[in-house]
This record gives sequence, C-alpha cells and structure tokens, in this order.
Amino acid sequence: MVGTRRAVQADVLFVLRCCLTVTFLGAAVGKLRNRRGIVAVIGELLPIVDRHRAAGVVALGGLVALETALGLGFVIGVRLRLVALAATASLVPFTWALLRLRKAEWGQGCACFGVSDTATRIGWVHIARNLVLAGASGAAVLLSGRPLAEPLWRQADAHLLATALAVGVAAALAYGLVEGLWQVSALRRVEPADAMTPEST
Repeated sequence: MVGTRRAVQADVLFVLRCCLTVTFLGAAVGKLRNRRGIVAVIGELLPIVDRHRAAGVVALGGLVALETALGLGFVIGVRLRLVALAATASLVPFTWALLRLRKAEWGQGCACFGVSDTATRIGWVHIARNLVLAGASGAAVLLSGRPLAEPLWRQADAHLLATALAVGVAAALAYGLVEGLWQVSALRRVEPADAMTPEST
C-alpha cells in the first residue's frame, strides 16, 4: 500500500515537473520574443525603467534568467524541493504585479508569455492562472521529499509522457476557453460609443 502511494506521488510529481518546465521556459522565450512589451510592463511598475534604458535591460535579463533557471531546475531535478520552493516564491511578486496593474487599469496585456498576453487586458483570469501555477509548484514542494531527484529523462516512459502531455493540453485548452469567455464578457460590458453620446435634437 505504501509502495503504491509512493509510486502515485512520484507519477504526479513527474507530471507537475513537466508542466512547470514548459510553463517557465515558455514564459522566458515569450519575454525574449516580446522584449518591448515586457519592458513596458516593468516600466509601469518601476518608473526607473522608463528613465534608464539600462535598467529595463537588466530587469528583462533578470526575469528571463530566473524563469530559465527554474524551468531547467525542474528538468534536472537537483535540489528539486528548493527549485519548487523558489518557483512558488517567485509567483508571489508576479501575482502582486498583476494585481497592481489591474488596479491601475493598465490598458495593455501583461506580456507574461510574450505576444499572446499583450493584446488581452489583465483580468482575474490571469491572476487565477498564477494562483494555479503557485499551487502546482507548492504541490511539487510537498511531493519532492528527497533533496536530490532524478532528471526527468531518467524517469520518463511512454505512459508518464502521455499523461503529462494530456494534462498540459487539457490545462491549456481549459485556460484558453476561460480566457475567451472572459474577453467576451468584458466586451459585452463596454457600451458602444453611440449609446454613450445622446443624439442632439
């Protein structure tokens, strides 16, 4: 019974590691492909970035380096619990930034994943996404009992890879559906310009 439970925990941890790897590496690549967008977001949060171009370059480089390190950390598995803890902790300021941008009614997207997040205004769906990621990395902290873990490529088999792929695709589709519904509801709340301006008689 104990062996079966540990096997299930190991499988769940494998799936979480795969999903978090793709998430953090995808975010790093997206920021590199949309450097102007993410620097604009950082500038809204930290005015010094608007005044000094070098500060924007440093901030962008730091974000990309952090997310790349976390993504590779989940792949390699060395000090896995520490990597998962760092990922959970990093999502706290990221979520705070989204809340601050939403409160300031930032008219652009968060650019968290590059161009795909630029056109969509920040809403609760983005904050919920961060909370889900924080929950996933938090679960990885609890499941990674050993300070050292095997790399993903040593644990992978067809069944686990198929499971990780299915979970990732299902999560992406569910998030896309929720985000699409949120955009539609946001558009319906915006009154047409004609209705806002009464006709002159």
